[in-house]
Amino acid sequence: MRRRSWSAAAAVVAALLAVPLPGTAARAEPAAPALPELPNPSSGCVPASPSVQRGVGWAQARMAAPAVWPLTRGGGVTVAVLDTGVSPAAPALTGAVQAGVDVAGTGAGVEKGRPGRADSDCRGRGTFLAGLVAGRPVDGTDFAGVAPAATILPVRVTDARGKLTADTLAAGLRAAVTGGARVVLIAAAVATPTVALRDAVEFAVANNVVVVAAVAGAESTAATAPAGPGYPAGYPPVLAVAGVTADGGLVETSVPQAADLVAPGEGAVSVAPTGAGHYTGGGNGVAAAYVAGVVALVRAYHPALTAAEVSRRLTATAVPLTAAGTGAGLVDGYDAVAAVELGAVPGERPADLAVLPAVPARSAAPGRALAVAGLLLVVLMVTVAAVTAARARRRRTG
Repeated sequence: MRRRSWSAAAAVVAALLAVPLPGTAARAEPAAPALPELPNPSSGCVPASPSVQRGVGWAQARMAAPAVWPLTRGGGVTVAVLDTGVSPAAPALTGAVQAGVDVAGTGAGVEKGRPGRADSDCRGRGTFLAGLVAGRPVDGTDFAGVAPAATILPVRVTDARGKLTADTLAAGLRAAVTGGARVVLIAAAVATPTVALRDAVEFAVANNVVVVAAVAGAESTAATAPAGPGYPAGYPPVLAVAGVTADGGLVETSVPQAADLVAPGEGAVSVAPTGAGHYTGGGNGVAAAYVAGVVALVRAYHPALTAAEVSRRLTATAVPLTAAGTGAGLVDGYDAVAAVELGAVPGERPADLAVLPAVPARSAAPGRALAVAGLLLVVLMVTVAAVTAARARRRRTG
């Protein structure tokens, strides 16, 4: 009887082990269609993308934002996006976009010189950037922004062709600050500084706002780019950002020694102004959007920090790169949020930097081991009960 009982127990355990536990089976991903690049139409508006992102590209994977989300998702922080406007029609931005302000006077709702709204986007660039900052996870796609609980304040600073001036940037920056933004993203740059733009940056700093700006626009070339960063990135209080490729090189090498930080600047995926599809894009502006998302996470998790202290956290925890012009290095969102102690020297990443323990990846092995142990215990108890009952029957009949 004992041999048959243990044989039956072994059979039960073998059968149970053959059944995969919930969450341990590999998920089969459908083949992903090629994503088109965000177009720059000479006329008309950017159409919906026919392709939806499946899987996670290198840029989104390198930002590793989900590791930070158990600590913060950027809730309560408003990020102003100074660009072509932001459309709330993309599913990932539903409920995330405020009405905003159109300081350039090129959008719908502008009348008699009064600023209109900026929650529309014919060019698509502002929406793309806003998605990188605060895109919400949506069923059917693996795309998400860095700070998916942050709020977007769109500020349109471009004309109908997507061009801007130092004056519209200055007006947009002031509008963002007065509109309640705690982080301002400027994905473009002008070559010549102006008094109005400098004063607007000082206004933002005085109001404890972190300004994140690309060192140069995507249209810069070796012939047209300034020797240093464009503006407002060239002003010291501004967090100047350049984009890097997957191998750590600058995406726009015409702007050397210009950045405080770098972030992924090629192969980024984000939303279109209409529809559920996605486009790809790159450049320094994309990198600045990623950094703005990290700033939103830091401001949400450390609300008492000043703008200067927030910027210092990002530079002190960056991962150093060997390429020239990469500043303090590649932004590290988790360390920027979770670092307990920073070095005494701004921009230095101490070797003994203490961080909170990372949220461990969910492993199937420990869970399976615990489950198997539990099953063995149950089988053992059933077997012992069966043996005991058999002995009792033999005593009664004997």
